[in-house]
Amino acid sequence: MKSLEDGALGDVPLPDQDGQEFNAYTLTGELTELLLALVRSVEEQSTHEPLSDEEVMARVRGHIHRGVGMLSVRVRAPADLLMLARAS
Repeated sequence: MKSLEDGALGDVPLPDQDGQEFNAYTLTGELTELLLALVRSVEEQSTHEPLSDEEVMARVRGHIHRGVGMLSVRVRAPADLLMLARAS
């Protein structure tokens, strides 16, 4: 969600996922369709054209990658996560 707040990925290269498996449902559970719709909305606003389901999943991976990177510089201890949760 932090990455989506920053907007579309734009020209940011998507992470190389060769040999890695990604199952969105494992991360998002029953909210998978909502997450996919949010990513589609954010990304299609920047491209002004519909994205294929495969491209949306690639963008989901990109947002997860960018979001983890954003959090990795802000979270050094469990207490930091609590502070972020309270700020949201």
